[in-house]
Amino acid sequence: MYSLRSTPWDQPPTDEDLARTVRQGIPGSAMPGFQGYLSPGAIQAVVGHLRTLTERWPAGSTPPPPLAPDPPSDLPAMTGQGQALFATNCAACHGEGGRGDGAAADFLVNGRGSPIRPLDLGRDALRGGEQPADIFRAISYGLEGRSMPPFAHLSEPERWALVAYVQSLRPRRVPYSVGVDPRPSREAR
Repeated sequence: MYSLRSTPWDQPPTDEDLARTVRQGIPGSAMPGFQGYLSPGAIQAVVGHLRTLTERWPAGSTPPPPLAPDPPSDLPAMTGQGQALFATNCAACHGEGGRGDGAAADFLVNGRGSPIRPLDLGRDALRGGEQPADIFRAISYGLEGRSMPPFAHLSEPERWALVAYVQSLRPRRVPYSVGVDPRPSREAR
């Protein structure tokens, strides 16, 4: 719950970070999203309660303003630069093609010390979300407890270039036509 944030690991997540997690859930995990099920007021009540569940940050502590820059208008054009940055900064864990098969992949552990695999960026759900801003936050601040370190040492344009490359690895989603059942027919099963 506290890993999807727009703040460094040593600072509390913002209320918006917590609310976004409650609204959207955590893709690829057991945490569902509650948007449409809980009113905005109820989501804020959950956020208030979540703040009481940890002693990690003192009551009343306030995080810095969230990092939420807009993506560059030429984001897709940054893919080549992102690929080079990925090879240098990310391939050790995620592998050259982002398949989760890097040289360090077998040695990663989560926050509890249990073995964990890096994501296959072309197949697995992105824990922080699929939108460019979501990927930018994950790259900038990491995913605490998931062996995904922050890369805030990279410049903002370099982090956006990584976003462009990660997005190039994502499967293209084709929207279903209205009235068409996306499940295979019984004959195809």
